[in-house]
Amino acid sequence: MNWLPTAGMSGGVIHLETWNDKLLPELARRLQEAEEVANYTMEYHPAEHRFRFAAWAASTAARSSRQVCTFPVSKGAKLLRMSGLKWLSLGSHWLPRTREDFDVAHDQWCEEIRHLAQDEISNSFTYGISAKLVNCFLKALFLQTMVGPPFDPYGDRGEMGWDESTRFIHPPIDRVLMEEAARRSEPAMKERWKQLIGVGWSRFTRDDYIRAIRLSREIVGEDVAQIEACWSGFQ
Repeated sequence: MNWLPTAGMSGGVIHLETWNDKLLPELARRLQEAEEVANYTMEYHPAEHRFRFAAWAASTAARSSRQVCTFPVSKGAKLLRMSGLKWLSLGSHWLPRTREDFDVAHDQWCEEIRHLAQDEISNSFTYGISAKLVNCFLKALFLQTMVGPPFDPYGDRGEMGWDESTRFIHPPIDRVLMEEAARRSEPAMKERWKQLIGVGWSRFTRDDYIRAIRLSREIVGEDVAQIEACWSGFQ
């Protein structure tokens, strides 16, 4: 029998060979295309959109020291995606909730990136380059709230505002920022900045980086990102 009775279709029957050879394959193809489109739409979440931009910006900045260690932007983005930092693209609620916890987490992120880079890029990938990658990534994600009063459109949410934790973010440290910070400092502090400038941010050890952050806090206070006032930009 080559005809199948149907309900609710014009004519009440359908030709089995046409159904099996033409209609079913076409339906299967269309369903597969719809599933592929749906999967792609779900994959490109707003967090993924934010991650890609921040990873590009951070990798472009961190790879700039050609005398120490340079690398493709794609490699820098890969390091960030392999690390726990990727979750921060979901929003500021993923940041540590106290300044002390942020400093601990920041050190862990830098060490994680540095160890990953030893396998993925080079042993010459320093703590300073790790910190530059981390800090520029966070700056790109949270630029609008990391300096100044926190953005809090919904009023008080407990002990801290909605984006209070973004004020704990460290600034990217580079020569431009350090030279301007030194220019604004009194003689004793100026000499400490000059020592760090002599080392160079891309050669920073963990101790060098900690000294740079401490010096920055001596100038601007606990919200260390305020030292960005010393960075003139696009140099």
